Amino acid sequence: MSGTLSATLPSGDYLLESVHPVLYNGRSYTWSKRINLDATKPTRLTLTDSDATISGTAPSTPSESLDEGALYRKFHTGVVTVENDAGHGSGFVVDSRGLILTNQHVTFGTHFVAVRFAPGKRFPAAIVAEDKDADVAVICFNPSAYSDFTVIPLASPASGPIATIGNKVVAIGSPLDQETILTSGIVSKVEPGVLISDVNINPGNSGGPLLDEKGEAIGITTFINQVTSNGPGISGIVSIDKALPILEKARKEFDSSKLPPATNLPDMPPPIPDSVMDEAAKTKRLPEEIKAPHNFLTTISTPFEDAYERAEAQRKLTEDLQRRAKKRSRSGAPPDEVSEPRRFYDRYVGANDAVVRIWVDPVPREKSSSLWMRALVNVNLPQHMEFRDDFWDMQLLRGTQVIEPVRRNRLSFTIVHADWVAYMKDKSYAGYYLYDPAAFAPGETLTLRVHKAFDLDHWMTVPIDPKLQARIWEEFAPYRAAIAPAESAATSTDSARQTGPSQGPERP
Repeated sequence: MSGTLSATLPSGDYLLESVHPVLYNGRSYTWSKRINLDATKPTRLTLTDSDATISGTAPSTPSESLDEGALYRKFHTGVVTVENDAGHGSGFVVDSRGLILTNQHVTFGTHFVAVRFAPGKRFPAAIVAEDKDADVAVICFNPSAYSDFTVIPLASPASGPIATIGNKVVAIGSPLDQETILTSGIVSKVEPGVLISDVNINPGNSGGPLLDEKGEAIGITTFINQVTSNGPGISGIVSIDKALPILEKARKEFDSSKLPPATNLPDMPPPIPDSVMDEAAKTKRLPEEIKAPHNFLTTISTPFEDAYERAEAQRKLTEDLQRRAKKRSRSGAPPDEVSEPRRFYDRYVGANDAVVRIWVDPVPREKSSSLWMRALVNVNLPQHMEFRDDFWDMQLLRGTQVIEPVRRNRLSFTIVHADWVAYMKDKSYAGYYLYDPAAFAPGETLTLRVHKAFDLDHWMTVPIDPKLQARIWEEFAPYRAAIAPAESAATSTDSARQTGPSQGPERP
């Protein structure tokens, strides 16, 4: 990089500081220099990388073959979870300016995109370019918000075949409820634009990189072909040469002034300890239903209600087995063993997430034509049902402040039902947003606002009962007490660091 800038300034002492970092080759450069100017003669100031403050990791130049662990350690900081309003996929950084490759079906139809590098490192993203036919999309984030990433090098078709059968490969992505998971395998088949592999990928892996032994991305993990549940199936990968045209177009048309804001979005709070969940399961708790806005049902719940339901089901199962055991003992048969719930794995599948969940579901209504037909012809005819509205978006307001959810989902579903009572065949959308329980702290009232897809000009307002707000806050009291020591220790450690010495296919 090189360049010159000339300016005429009055004599005096000046402090020259970077307003925005210079991003180059995966690193962020900023300068801060004092200079004394004499207006009667020219003064030359030279800025170089030797006097810059540098952060970030430069992309490595692939050379020797690396094993699976080395590939992961070297490149996992370049792989992100791509969140949308229908779930999540994966992606990987391919340009130091903040460009990320992913699948087009990960970004298609969404009005919200965010990328997550690590816990607490979650940022707004924007769609730059899409190629529906190749199932490739380019999105971007603002690298001035986070620079500790690796730019993943791409294989070049000009250097020879992208891949050959038998090549060892690894995939890094965020399948299911996990993040930055490593799986390995070989290239099983090479098709025009597509690679087939036995590398294990699952829903959520879509958009992640498939790396060869040199650490070059040779493809974008896209789908799993699994006809039955017997066996892991095989994986389909979009070959990187299919992604290069849309990536080059995005690079040429990219305007850094239109980057998303450099905002660190709220992330999942620490999980609920098992002991707190077990104690909560002893008390009957039910989700709160609110019949609002019109044509929707709003439900607010916490993980403690699920804990009670699971425990209650286990208690009933235990009672049934105990009754059966008495009968079996009379015949001399060995008693059935009573299984106890296993909680150690719940934290890995989201059951212990410390969140308040708000569902907004459309409610089926009888069609007007059906009402008239049954009234005029035969009241015993089946009711023909339909959805009157679709969910689009929601906001939780604490006073006048909009609370950003830690996760948001807009889910489509279809109901097909027919019997002598009712007939329905319709599709709609529901909202499922997760909030940090801190939003329910006392002091400010809460209001829910909902956008219907058919009326984006107006918010439907749903007041949250202060008693419900207080109840939810109280439910999380044992959780706050349990994590307080850990948070205090983390704060103390951070403080010491600052002041101490320096140291078809199913698409995943």
